[in-house]
Amino acid sequence: MAGWRPGSGLGRGRQPCGKGGQDGQQRDQAIATALMAIARKVIVLDLSTLEPMYLFAIGVIVLALGVTYWLVSARPAE
Repeated sequence: MAGWRPGSGLGRGRQPCGKGGQDGQQRDQAIATALMAIARKVIVLDLSTLEPMYLFAIGVIVLALGVTYWLVSARPAE
């Protein structure tokens, strides 16, 4: 691999993130996976041992991911 440098092939032949296509599908899948992971975390929470700030932080994360998912899925189809 003579002449190879780390990062030298990044971004070649790919669409920008906002154009949809395969990158858009990957982005949607990543957001959906994050939503599922945090939903699982919320389901298994033991409220008797939690600190209030931890519960607040989980709520903020759920809200932020929900808004992100809504914004990404509400964009017009091309």
